Amino acid sequence: MKVKQYLPYTFFVLGVITLLAPIIVYAGNSLSLWNTREPTDGGAPGQYTLEFTWNWNITNDGNNTITGYADPDDARFKKRTGWPHPTIFDGDPASDSSSISPGKSWVDHAKISTKQYLGVGNYYWQYDGWDISTNVGDSASLSSGSYPDINIY
Repeated sequence: MKVKQYLPYTFFVLGVITLLAPIIVYAGNSLSLWNTREPTDGGAPGQYTLEFTWNWNITNDGNNTITGYADPDDARFKKRTGWPHPTIFDGDPASDSSSISPGKSWVDHAKISTKQYLGVGNYYWQYDGWDISTNVGDSASLSSGSYPDINIY
């Protein structure tokens, strides 16, 4: 008789575990993204390498293979003169994706780069927001922004 008494509770607990299992399997994937750029400070007029890099790291902390997606967006190197500020160099790399095995990471980047003569003036990097995500619902994003001025004097 006691077996019948506990039977509904057993099915309830098994149902909850079944519903939470996919969440437990995929919870906690680690995602990070950041930008780097050159130059970061100025100096005398001359030839400079203008370089903007979108960096990301997606770690699969689950038990199944997942797919990671990276969608970097526009970056522009501009000169503070007149309005709107003229763009000296810009780029928008293609989106990317990768299959990530359990316990592995996808660490990658996209880059735009050129050599450019910079005369006297104030310049800065401006970038659009971008994001990374997985096919199991994880995501991280970086808002649009700009970096401090680079003074060429």
